[in-house]
Amino acid sequence: MDHSDIIPSMSMLPMLKRLLHHDMWANHRAIEMSRALPEESERCRKLMAHILTSKKMWLGRIHDTQDGKLDSWPDLSWQQVDDLLAEMNVAVPAYLDSLSEDDLSRVISYVNPRGMNISVRLGDIITHSMLHGQYHRAQIATSVREAGGEPVMTDFIVMAIGELKAEQVG
Repeated sequence: MDHSDIIPSMSMLPMLKRLLHHDMWANHRAIEMSRALPEESERCRKLMAHILTSKKMWLGRIHDTQDGKLDSWPDLSWQQVDDLLAEMNVAVPAYLDSLSEDDLSRVISYVNPRGMNISVRLGDIITHSMLHGQYHRAQIATSVREAGGEPVMTDFIVMAIGELKAEQVG
């Protein structure tokens, strides 16, 4: 199916900013639930490192910097994960704020780790970057449950319901 007729006309930027807001909220909750376990979960730490490093890697691909070649599965300490979270919570919103709707249809080209030349629209990269973490946060929740912990909900709708309740109270 050819989507070329609808992609440039969609007003995506506000939705991408909303998805980013959720992504940042959910990452924070996933880290908190992982760190609340009685014993450290290496799997949870590595999954969070992957989520955040992948974001940094995508920014590097977009800007054609060395970060685009980062290993997306690094073995980071929790402190390094926290530092990377803080860095991405500044860099990604700032980047989105610099964009216009027209920028989202721009084609970004890069070479993937397998040496393949890839071209994809910027809006699709950003969308993927926001959705990618959802998959891995579900893996984190499973790992937390398996370690005897209680997973927290990181679904978009949970955030939206909480925000509306907060608006209605305050």
